Amino acid sequence: MAPRAWPAVLLLLLSPLSGAQEFEASADRAVSNAAAPTLSGLPPRADLSHHFADGPRVQGRLNSCHSFVAVALLESAYFRRHGRTIRLSEADLFVRGRARGLLRGRETGMLRPAVRLALDGGVIPGDLYAELTARWPEFRTKALKILRGRESVVEELLPESATPEADAAREKVRAELAGFEMGGDSFLRFAGNAARSAWKKGAVRCDAERVAKLLERKLAAGIPVGVGLLSGWAPSEEWRRDSDDKGAHYFTVIGYERGAAGTVFKTRNTWSVERGGSPALSGADLCEIFAMTWVAEEVIPRFTAR
Repeated sequence: MAPRAWPAVLLLLLSPLSGAQEFEASADRAVSNAAAPTLSGLPPRADLSHHFADGPRVQGRLNSCHSFVAVALLESAYFRRHGRTIRLSEADLFVRGRARGLLRGRETGMLRPAVRLALDGGVIPGDLYAELTARWPEFRTKALKILRGRESVVEELLPESATPEADAAREKVRAELAGFEMGGDSFLRFAGNAARSAWKKGAVRCDAERVAKLLERKLAAGIPVGVGLLSGWAPSEEWRRDSDDKGAHYFTVIGYERGAAGTVFKTRNTWSVERGGSPALSGADLCEIFAMTWVAEEVIPRFTAR
């Protein structure tokens, strides 16, 4: 599920109305710095679906999309290094990373801290998400959660994550991924293109082709990209939530195919089938991307927030 309205509002406030040109410059810099095939040599399509151990995964009623994307980026990195798939636990990463927020009744989170935690501390192999969601309703209704310690929250919500065996398994995964680093780019000045167009009462220019080139370059190199999208402002109905939710959402872009109408990107999205599952990403929806994140072994430029 996407976080509610406040992230979009915050990003919009940080976005000057003249930000389109600065976004294009940032995309150009990111493309020129990325370690991947030259743009002229990119294949017409790419599909990284085989990097993952199973089919679509659903986040349910928890706002845990950031954990699912962080796990996907690590699973792909593991495949690229070891030549085999691995199933890592989104529940383990979510509970360990969000315990303090959970104490205060917040379930939302950001992608990059989740990726950092996963790289630095590892993630338990396996799937514990059903256990987490089964315990969640009772946890939410209990009083005085704010008085509990971080570790007690982890032990209550996911005791499987708080054992010596879990620590050893997590460390093994961390060691097997040693040397991978997090990279990416942020486009804060460009966020909320549709909203700013409405504010200005005229279209704010967006060169979606430049965004597509950046994504294509990483995917052609075999590296999936975690994308932050202002889904509530997206032009396409399949991405746009109901009118009361102008939030943000994270998902993973795992492939592309060029066509006469432009590039269409394949996504690994954690929305349920009833809510659209994994819709394709293309066209003006690319203009609502506010961040891209990836995990790779090569030296990657530092993040820039523009």
